[in-house]
Amino acid sequence: MHTPRISLFVPLLAGPLVWAVHFVFIYAANGVFCARPALYGLWVDAALSVWAMGAAAVLAIAAIALIYWRQQARWPQTDEPGFFRWVAGALSLLAVIAIIWQTLPVLLVPACPAG
Repeated sequence: MHTPRISLFVPLLAGPLVWAVHFVFIYAANGVFCARPALYGLWVDAALSVWAMGAAAVLAIAAIALIYWRQQARWPQTDEPGFFRWVAGALSLLAVIAIIWQTLPVLLVPACPAG
């Protein structure tokens, strides 16, 4: 059975792809939140920026888990059973760790410099 390459590699790389989208969103959102000083009180003091970035992290992790879970039964058979599942799981786990790692500063550091 011949599996098209795109249908094999997109689910395999879903974790890093979702992480990359999350990474761009975090930095773009932080830039928008800090670029509008007139609305600083609404976004930062009301913790809207923290909630938006936290929600983005939760959604990204949920998307990675959903894609991994749905793809488990669809991996092609190879000489090494479980190879694709293991690689996809490892990449997904690394992406989840990266998402958590880049979301922690949102909770620990002020979003915009004071001044």
